[in-house]
Amino acid sequence: MSLHKGGNTVVPATELRVALGWRKGPATPGADALAVLLSGRRARSLGEVVSSRAPRMEDGGGRPVRAAVRYEGRESPGNGERELFSVDLTAVPADVDRVLFALRSEGAGFGAFAGLCAVISEAADGHGVARYDCSDASTETVLILGELYRRADEWKFRAVGQGYAAGLAALAEDIELDAELLEATHGLAAEPEERRGRLPRQEGAVVLHGSAAALSRRAGSGSNGAALPRGSGSGAGAGSANGGSSLVPAPGYGYLPWTADRYLPSAGPSLGRQPAASGEQPQVIVLTQSVPGISLAKHGATRGTLRINLNWSMLRRPRAQPQGGFLQWLFGGEPREPELDLDLCCLWELQDGRKGVIQPTGNRFGALHRPPYVRLDKDDRTGATEDGENLDINLDHSADFRRLLVFSVIYEGASGYGGMDAAGTLYPPYGQPIEVRLDQTDELTRMCAIALIENVGGELVVHREAKYIPGNEADVDRAYGWGLRWSRGYK
Repeated sequence: MSLHKGGNTVVPATELRVALGWRKGPATPGADALAVLLSGRRARSLGEVVSSRAPRMEDGGGRPVRAAVRYEGRESPGNGERELFSVDLTAVPADVDRVLFALRSEGAGFGAFAGLCAVISEAADGHGVARYDCSDASTETVLILGELYRRADEWKFRAVGQGYAAGLAALAEDIELDAELLEATHGLAAEPEERRGRLPRQEGAVVLHGSAAALSRRAGSGSNGAALPRGSGSGAGAGSANGGSSLVPAPGYGYLPWTADRYLPSAGPSLGRQPAASGEQPQVIVLTQSVPGISLAKHGATRGTLRINLNWSMLRRPRAQPQGGFLQWLFGGEPREPELDLDLCCLWELQDGRKGVIQPTGNRFGALHRPPYVRLDKDDRTGATEDGENLDINLDHSADFRRLLVFSVIYEGASGYGGMDAAGTLYPPYGQPIEVRLDQTDELTRMCAIALIENVGGELVVHREAKYIPGNEADVDRAYGWGLRWSRGYK
């Protein structure tokens, strides 16, 4: 639901994800976000102000408490920035009736910012709850974009779009906190240079702070689910030819909740063998039409982590029409010619009947050490990273899998695979890599099934597919009888 300034809507879930975003530019000042819990319009303590400097709530003695609100990190997709919070409304203290979500800038007012917005979604499945685009900011250096507030027995979200030209000091006065302490604890002046936008950062990277950064020392990952790129041409929710929206499966299919650890980096050396370094050419088993399958067990891969790599490059530029992608939806702006964005995805089904999809759209990155035991390591939107995109499969849980379908999706930037050199390669912990070449390209098909991994008599068997499927992810689902329901989703 899109809200105008002052508009409100009922929040249907108790676990939420809140994203505060803006669009970057050469002269855009540094900015950051904070959340404040209020009781009767006053903050009870500094421990109930949450930001990158203090990412979770604390009691009066500085000890962490059950987190009603947690700062989860920053995403930098394309030319945008998003500050992320998770919210558990069941953990909000009984005398707290309001949670403010605000941005603060480094010096200049928010009139210098473009694409200011707040996006609220359900944590369990990424379903959108509300969105507010703020277009009339001026001299405010602290801008409250929205608030969650309690009315009787329900919670609502309101689009606010108001703030303070005098910054944190004015906010502190309004919520009855010590201004100097608030500035010292949460002020941008205390932030590292990178957080203030003065160091170059790899586009699309996620910056973790506080508790989220501490999580990066642990193994694991986050949510799963599914989504479809816009422009499929058939199937549910088809859109434009080269756009940037997608479908996600409807709730109720055993998808696991969104959690902070979906931001964790891949575990390093314990994973399957990596693509060979320059000059090394390990012998590769190539699956072909005449030799279409191989047993991982007979190949010696029964434990550890199987890594599946998608790497691609352009031999020639495919036909594409200028279209906006996800940032057009999130931040607004003029249409642009999108970069080619090829995603690695995986439909999964477990022996207990749970099923779903791992894919970048909808932030369905999966988990390696809990169901579904499959994890996507990143979203490579250009093909420029050395090792492309990777799926990690935990072979210690081979008995839990019924089947896995590894497939690729052109999210935006092209109408088909024509002019593309792509390959899916499986790297077992031991033994030779197994390769499926996508060499029979199709100019007008955006979906390609790469490999089907099935549990046959207790052994995982890899089957070469290399099939181009017209339509979108829902059509891939139907072609292999997965039986999910799909709705639109975004990166």
